[in-house]
Amino acid sequence: MSKKIKYFSKQLNDISREIEESLERLDSKNFSTELVNFGYKHIYVDSTMSKDTRNEKLKEIKNYPGIYIFMENSKICITKTSWKSFKKCMEPNMVPQWNSIVDSNNNIFYLGKSNSIGQRVKEHMTKAAKSTYALKLEEFKEKYCSNLNYTVDIFFLAEKDNSKKMLSLN
Repeated sequence: MSKKIKYFSKQLNDISREIEESLERLDSKNFSTELVNFGYKHIYVDSTMSKDTRNEKLKEIKNYPGIYIFMENSKICITKTSWKSFKKCMEPNMVPQWNSIVDSNNNIFYLGKSNSIGQRVKEHMTKAAKSTYALKLEEFKEKYCSNLNYTVDIFFLAEKDNSKKMLSLN
């Protein structure tokens, strides 16, 4: 692994930890503002966009490192019970554990990081290969809740001068 990728990987781990801790203190809107002010670029995709539109947006950031936050807009589909049932029926068992982080304004149900953020978010949103460890939300929607409506906030580093900044949310 190159030094640059190792650096981004460590930075993303640190940021993910801080996000989980900070979401208890801040609502996600304020947190998003903090990330953008810090120099992260921000886009979003959601389940109501056409696949072509989503794929085009994700393709543009395919190889950038960053973090992403999945939020259920409807707040009715992804429950601990439905997620456990979905996870049980997936073979091999390649779906993440229930890990809901709920703030006062949103239903955040997954927080992730990747060195190739566009590709990773796409894996979570689609029917990824059975061997891919991902949310596989398209399958969840088919099996458990056809009216699942969610948004993914994506924050990524695209400029070299931002790659050395570290996030601090004290």
